[in-house]
Amino acid sequence: MHHTDILFAILAAFSLSTANLIEKYYLLNKFNPTQIMFLRPIFFFTLSVISIKLYYSNFNFLKKITYKDAFIVFLSVLFSFIGFVSILHLLKKNKASVTVSITKPLYILSLVLLSYLFYNEKINKKQSIGLIFVVVGIFLINYFKEQ
Repeated sequence: MHHTDILFAILAAFSLSTANLIEKYYLLNKFNPTQIMFLRPIFFFTLSVISIKLYYSNFNFLKKITYKDAFIVFLSVLFSFIGFVSILHLLKKNKASVTVSITKPLYILSLVLLSYLFYNEKINKKQSIGLIFVVVGIFLINYFKEQ
């Protein structure tokens, strides 16, 4: 991984964890998970329009979208929606540290296995050992979490 990629990884991790904490300690006290999912796209759309205007200055890419592209974007949004609502439900009922320490490793495990099964990505021995540690870690966190 290039050093700028590491900076982006740190930025992504910090941003997403901050978003989870805002959701856990503010938004979920005021709204239910489905209401939050209704509000998110309004602001996400606004930020997307601003970023496209700043970086690309036009929306010509929309002309290249096929029905297949639109369907695949829909599937991506559908799975993201299911994932976000599930995370919000978990955050509402559990500590943020427990929710994230179980769901994020499962995310990694799922991504690696789905990439292996559907996109022929290779998993070497070291990665396999790492995945075993991820599974063991999930069980340990779940077993020893405070009630």
